[in-house]
Amino acid sequence: MNSIKSDIIEKLIYIVTNRCNAQCHTCNLWKKNHKEEIRPEISLGRVKTVFTNSRYLRSIKKVSFTGGEPFLRDDLLDIFDFFYHFYECTFSIPTNGILYDRIDAFLDNIMKRNRIPDLFMSVSIDTLHLNGNDRKKTKFTDSILKSIDIMKKYRIPAGVSFTISPYNYMYLKKAYEFAKHRKLIFTYRLAQIADYYNNTDIRFDWKPDQLNEVKEQIRYIIKDKYKYSSLDEINSNFDYRIYFASRIVTNVRNPERDFPCYSGRRSFVLSPYGDVYPCVMVFDSIGNIQQHEFDTVWESEKRAGMIKKISHFDCQCWTECEMLENLEKNIEKKQYLKRCAKELFDFIQ
Repeated sequence: MNSIKSDIIEKLIYIVTNRCNAQCHTCNLWKKNHKEEIRPEISLGRVKTVFTNSRYLRSIKKVSFTGGEPFLRDDLLDIFDFFYHFYECTFSIPTNGILYDRIDAFLDNIMKRNRIPDLFMSVSIDTLHLNGNDRKKTKFTDSILKSIDIMKKYRIPAGVSFTISPYNYMYLKKAYEFAKHRKLIFTYRLAQIADYYNNTDIRFDWKPDQLNEVKEQIRYIIKDKYKYSSLDEINSNFDYRIYFASRIVTNVRNPERDFPCYSGRRSFVLSPYGDVYPCVMVFDSIGNIQQHEFDTVWESEKRAGMIKKISHFDCQCWTECEMLENLEKNIEKKQYLKRCAKELFDFIQ
C-alpha cells in the first residue's frame, strides 16, 4: 500500500457529462439519455473542494474534458476556469462539433486572457461519410465544418478525430487526406467495447481482409507524414504516437499489452457523478468523491487490488487514452526504445 500512496498523479480524464447529441455506431452513451434517468452531475463546488483539499492532486500536468459531448455541460467554461487557475497544465477537449455556437463562445472567452491556455481541441469526423470526391451530406456535416473553421479562426492547435470500425474503415485514408488538406492534426484509433461506452452488447466482427486494408491505410499515413529512411533515424526521432498507430491492427489479432501500465497510479478517470476509475477500460469504481474525500478513495484497499491486477497484465487494451501515456513513460526509460524502433521500422517497409 505504501508504494502506491507515493504515486504522483499527472493526468486527469474528467467525463464532464454522459449526455450526447450524436448517435455514433460505435458508442451507445447517447442511449442513456433515453433508457435511464440522468443522475445529477457532480457540482463544480464539490469538485473545487475535493481538488483543493487533496494532497495527491497537486501535480496534474494534463487535463482532458470529455463526455458524452462536453459542450452539453452548461458550466463547462466555469469548470475549465477552475482547472486553468489551479494548475499550470495542458488541456484537451474532444467534441462532435455539433454545438458550434457554444464552441465559438467558449474559445472567444478563453483566448482573451493574458495567459493563453495550452489547449488542444479535436472534432470527430466519424459522422462525415467520405464517399468518392464528395462527402455525403448528413445533418451534422455543416456543424462539424463550422466548428473546424471556428477552431482555426482562434488559431488553437486543432485536429480531427477518426474512430475506425467495420462500418467506416474504408474511409481512413480519405479522413487523413481531409485533415491534411486543411492542415489539421489527425488522430485515429480503433473502436473499443467497454462499459464506459455503454456498448458491451455489440460486437465488432473484423474480417481478415478488412484488417489488412486498415493496416495498409495506416502504413500509408505513417509513410506519407513521416519520411523515415533508416532505423537509426527512427531511433533518434522516435515518436511513441506513431508506434501506437503501427500496433493497432496487431493488437486486434493478438491482444497483448507488453508494457507496464500506470493507469490508476499516474492517471485516473472522474465520472460526471463523482465516481473514480483507474481508466476508461477498467470501468470499476474505486470510490466516489461525493461520498468521500479523494485521498480516502486513493488510499483504499479496492484501488490497491485493482492496481495489482493491472500491474499483473490482467488487462490487454491498446487504447489511445491509456496507452499513449504509458508508451511515453516507458520510452522515456529507454529500455523499450530499441525494440519499438525496430518494430516500427519493420512495419513501414
